[in-house]
Amino acid sequence: MSIHNTPDEEAAKREGYVRGRNDENYVQRDLSARERSVVGANDSAASGLVFGLIVAMLAVLIGGAFYFLSGDRGNNVVPVAVPQTETETTNEIKLPDVNVEMPDVNVPDVNVPVM
Repeated sequence: MSIHNTPDEEAAKREGYVRGRNDENYVQRDLSARERSVVGANDSAASGLVFGLIVAMLAVLIGGAFYFLSGDRGNNVVPVAVPQTETETTNEIKLPDVNVEMPDVNVPDVNVPVM
């Protein structure tokens, strides 16, 4: 192997270096563009969600205000006379007599003297 390269080898190395650097720059720009598009899509989705929630809240507020301020909620209740019956009902339940006298029982002396 020789220490000195021929001019063709030096030009080939230089061209390979330049081509590799250009390829790497192309890949990096492509990745950056994809990241920007993903971030942009996420921002669009988030702003669309917030916009939808705001529109829904406004619709609820406007509908609720219209409902409460309209005054007529269908409270047209007509009183109806209900006939009263004069039957007396008693709900007395007779319980059996449960008072029982306890029998007398002889209890043995359980005290044991200790020596």
